[in-house]
Amino acid sequence: MNKTSRIVAIEGNTGCGKSQVLQWLSTFPSVLICEEPIEDWRNFSGQNLLDLRYSDPKRWSFAFQSVVQLSRIKMYSGRVHNPRATRFIERSLHSNRYCFLEMAKEMKHLEEIEFAILAKWFQYLECEPCTRLDLIVYLRTSPDVAFNRIKTRNRVEETGVNFDQIRNIHNKYETWITSGASGFKCVVIDANNDVNTVQQLIMSHLMQHNILSE
Repeated sequence: MNKTSRIVAIEGNTGCGKSQVLQWLSTFPSVLICEEPIEDWRNFSGQNLLDLRYSDPKRWSFAFQSVVQLSRIKMYSGRVHNPRATRFIERSLHSNRYCFLEMAKEMKHLEEIEFAILAKWFQYLECEPCTRLDLIVYLRTSPDVAFNRIKTRNRVEETGVNFDQIRNIHNKYETWITSGASGFKCVVIDANNDVNTVQQLIMSHLMQHNILSE
């Protein structure tokens, strides 16, 4: 990856609107979007790891998180032909570590040794220059709003997701963002708003940080 290219992480709870934001950003020139490869997770060596993780998290969280971590490093490291391009990635290595791995550990979905292995991999990967972020855009939603959006979109694998899980992820994000654990610049967007308002807020911040211009 060309070191002069910029990377912005679009972060937030399940149901916060990340996909809509990335689709909108894809309409700008010199923008490359990298969405979570959900279809790859649905068909990894012939197995639907996403469904397995939701249906039996104790058994499958380590395998799923191993693949997720691999997917995320690929999102950072793909070739950018335009050195002035900005890459927008759907979630980062850091949110995976400080939100989702922490939650899996807390819920006993990972054995201590499994968590330690994944944490060690993160510790190594976060030192790589290609995983540095120019900005984090955190789409903050209330757990109620996020949960209602999940029910509306009705993804098969998410039928078992309950409100307590969404509230837990929300709390992990809030702790991570407010603690400054990532060490990167971060802007917080009230994603409870309608789509147009969210886009306007994001554009304002991207312009302030010289990421995009209208």
